[in-house]
This record gives sequence, structure tokens and C-alpha cells, in this order.
Amino acid sequence: MKYMDHRKKQLIEEISRIEGGMPSEVRKVVMRGIATYFKALRTFGPASPLAKVALKSIQEILQINKTEKRLLDYIINNLAIMDVEAAKGVVDSLDELNTQTISDYRSFLDGINNACDKKDDERTLLPEGSINSVLSNKKYKTMVIGLTETMRDVRSFLPYEQEFWTFIENYLKVVPQPADIAAHTCGLIPIVDEDKNLVNFYTLVPKVVDLDTAMLAIEIYKKAHDYYLCLGSKLDTIAHTTGASTVAEYEEHLDERAKMVFR
Repeated sequence: MKYMDHRKKQLIEEISRIEGGMPSEVRKVVMRGIATYFKALRTFGPASPLAKVALKSIQEILQINKTEKRLLDYIINNLAIMDVEAAKGVVDSLDELNTQTISDYRSFLDGINNACDKKDDERTLLPEGSINSVLSNKKYKTMVIGLTETMRDVRSFLPYEQEFWTFIENYLKVVPQPADIAAHTCGLIPIVDEDKNLVNFYTLVPKVVDLDTAMLAIEIYKKAHDYYLCLGSKLDTIAHTTGASTVAEYEEHLDERAKMVFR
């Protein structure tokens, strides 16, 4: 417990370091954006698409910074109920994303500056949302929300009868491993009789600590339910689904939660 508390303290310190460095980096790129905006105005006039997109970039960078901080603050405020390793993985992903986002905006603004120097207002603009960020890519918000998901949340999402949950309980094992490892160790182990009829099965699911383990658990539970409905059938005749549609629905469910939390 002391070790885990120490790891959580380290993660909070890391988040504080990231948040402490964000204003400086954002300020630099915003100042560059302002200079680029006025340069485009002087070069091409107020109707210039390049001036407008430079101004839009400034607004986006500020909104990204605000959203990034809210995501990191959410992790700090809920870290007591999160798996520290899973949370650290998400924090590292957010930090890496933010670094790349700032770099991409800086390069984009440099491109507008070059267009101004060359008096070339025919420069191809970036497509909407083409810079990867917490605004353009909703997966990062769902990743953060997913850190507070539990096995109970996953089960409540699946509309299966109580008899099914009761049936698999005695043959259920929760595997406390990261999703990339659990994907190879979790699944269903069928039990058949001498005629190869399915009479029972073991269900190995990952411990739910983040978005990836929750989605893997949903896939396995979906297959387990298919097995449950086919008890007594020949094993080689049972066709089970991949659970892909259910996983997509779950992602949308978390996305709606994220919209409510981070609106």
C-alpha cells in the first residue's frame, strides 16, 4: 500500500510538472500565432484565408491547453480510485500528444509565415481537424474517463440476464494484467462431454482498469454469452460474435460521458 501511495505521489508530481510547463510552451506558440496573424493581414489583407486560419489556430491552441489541463486535473482528482499504472500510461500519452500538437501548430504557422514571405496566398490550408489533438481526437477524453471504469460498470452496460452472470460466476477468473498481455491470456476455455457437446466453460477476463481492459472484457463477455446460449450444442457448430458492435457502442457511451464531464 505504501508503495502504491508512493507511485501515486510520483504521478501527481509528474502531472504537476506537465501542467507547470504547459503555459510557457502555449504562450510561445500563441505569440508566434499572433505575429503570423498580423503578418498575414499586412501581406494579404483582412479577407485573407491565411490570416483567418492563423487567428483560428490561436483560438484552438488556447482551447486545447484548457482541455488538456481539465483532463489532467480529472486524473489527479480521481487517482484514488484509479490503477496507477494505467493512469500513468494515459498521462504519458497526453503529454506525448500535447508535445506533438504544439510542434504541429508551430510548423503550420511557420508555413503561413513562408507563404507571406513569398507573397503566395494560394497555400493549401490544413483540412479541418487534421492536427491531432485532444479537440480533434475524442479517444483521449474516453481514455481518461475509462480510467474510472470498473468491472461493475462493464457488467451494467451489458444487457444480459442475471442467470447468465450467476452461471459464469463459479468458472470466472479475473486476470490482473495490462491489456496487451491480457489479450493473449484471457478468453474462454470450453468444457465438453464425450460427444463434443459444450457443457460448461471457463471465462478469463482482464481486471478492468482502463479503456482497453474494459473493451477486452466486453468482447469476452459477449462471446461468453453466446456460449451460454448454446450450452448442449456441438462445440464446432457454435458461431460466436467478435463483440465488435458492442465495443463500438461502449466507446460511444464513454464518449457521451466525456462530453458531459469535459463540456
